[in-house]
Amino acid sequence: MGFDMVAVFSQPLLVWIQFLIAMLMYCWRQPRKENFSLRLGLVIAGTAAFTLAASYVGFVSEPRLMGEWSFLTQMVLFGSLPFVMALLTSFCFDVPPWTSVFLTVAAFSTQNVAMGFLGVFYVIMGGLGVVADVESEVIALYPVSVDLLNLVTCILFTVVSYLMCWRFFASKLKREWKTRPQDWSIAAIFVAVVLVEIVFDMSMKSTYNYGLPVFQRAVFGVTKLFICFFLLYSEFQLLYVGGLRHDMAISERLLRERVRQYEVGQATIEAINVKCHDIRHQIRHFGDNGQVVDRETLKDIAHEVEIYDAGVRTGNAALDTILTEKSLACQNRGITLSCIADGHALDFMPDAEIYSLFGNILDNAMEAAVLQGEGKRCVSLIVQRRGGMVSIHEENYFAGELDLSDGLPRTTKDDKDNHGFGMLSIRSLAEHHGGTLAVRAEGELFLLDVLLPLE
Repeated sequence: MGFDMVAVFSQPLLVWIQFLIAMLMYCWRQPRKENFSLRLGLVIAGTAAFTLAASYVGFVSEPRLMGEWSFLTQMVLFGSLPFVMALLTSFCFDVPPWTSVFLTVAAFSTQNVAMGFLGVFYVIMGGLGVVADVESEVIALYPVSVDLLNLVTCILFTVVSYLMCWRFFASKLKREWKTRPQDWSIAAIFVAVVLVEIVFDMSMKSTYNYGLPVFQRAVFGVTKLFICFFLLYSEFQLLYVGGLRHDMAISERLLRERVRQYEVGQATIEAINVKCHDIRHQIRHFGDNGQVVDRETLKDIAHEVEIYDAGVRTGNAALDTILTEKSLACQNRGITLSCIADGHALDFMPDAEIYSLFGNILDNAMEAAVLQGEGKRCVSLIVQRRGGMVSIHEENYFAGELDLSDGLPRTTKDDKDNHGFGMLSIRSLAEHHGGTLAVRAEGELFLLDVLLPLE
């Protein structure tokens, strides 16, 4: 293959490599399908073959495609490329369709950022007379063929651009992240990228045929860069806001459920207290009028009265309700719950928030404790004032390793979409009151600390 063939294939292959690297940069930490290596190999081989074949047809066998029909040809190719790559992403990675769209949009914009920087560089260098102002080079914004100097320059700008996009965008994605199927705004971003970036880019290159001054060409290039960065920023802001909206909806749903449980629990505890109070009076009068009570009856009554010992008095009605409720649940599960709490320290919080906060803390602790052996089924809770802060400290034994994500333990449930929000709710409530949540492991102990400023 001679030099002309290198000129034909070098630039399309360079764009293909850039786009492939950008795709892998955003997709690499996503869940992979079975036979991932084989699937990825097929995608690489197939897209490379298509790139070479399309380049040959467009530049050699049907030169009109990249000549008088160049604008239409490139619009079709570059316009269909993101759609095809979105399908190929779903072929290799175990992600929903809209996640695949999101990743493809991000990769497409990142590749355009790299080529945009390179284009501005060549426009400026051409204006300064450092590189020749060849017509084909001006139209393409970068050299048609790739010699050693152009290759090094392209690699340099690509590395810098990709590192920048990794730092501000790609590193924000997590393995368990995925978009919501109903998030049609991702599709809107996709259309915006295809229309704005591709149409603007092709229109910008066409205007260079009119011999625009270097300054105007540079302004066009910088404008393209701004559009690419703005779309990337908007896309990730949309992801961030959508995630917050989803988490808030879950937290509000949990809080509403806690309010309902609090009302039911409060009524239940009051009924238990009335019953136990009546039983105690009955015991006092058993000896009246010479009545004799057999041992079994007294034993049954004593067992029923034990439930009254589960009642907790902290000075805060909402805290008393949730602690009493969880104490009864711990007794039924064979868990020892020890508690030292200054309920008055929480008087600044609404009852529903107190119920939700401690309900989530104790539910998680009981879930871990019930899996432990004898002697380790215990939960400890301390609520106290420390200076101008309220300290909530909880300890329990747990099995396995503590796997944290964003400072919170990952849920061990299979249905991760509908679990793992207890800790999010705890942190949300803490931050709502200007406080903090911290979790850590020390050996077999799980420790949770919430600090809230006294209001």
